Amino acid sequence: SIGVIENDFTYRGVLPPDDLEVLFEAMDLNRDGYISYCAFLAIMMPFSLRTNENLCKVAFSILDRDKDGFIDDNDLATVFGHERNSETCKTILAEASPHGRLNWAGFLQLMIGDLLM
Repeated sequence: SIGVIENDFTYRGVLPPDDLEVLFEAMDLNRDGYISYCAFLAIMMPFSLRTNENLCKVAFSILDRDKDGFIDDNDLATVFGHERNSETCKTILAEASPHGRLNWAGFLQLMIGDLLM
């Protein structure tokens, strides 16, 4: 939340930037007052990497552990060392897809976003 970010600035003895609220709103994609894990990763990944289709194919291949053409919660659990049916992995995937799994087109849309339009 923005309060946590402001508290961090205070803790470090640094004044928050004047446009912190604007920046936070740009990162709070679903407008719930929090920055989701997926949004945080997308924000932190360099644009040149996120928009490289070949790198996206490699990432998709790594995440699609059972090679069924979809990334699901059990694929994520395998990659990140969680138990099958991990609630954490289900939650992360739900942020990216309301269907509970991502195919290649959905993954590419998530990574490249508006550039496909």
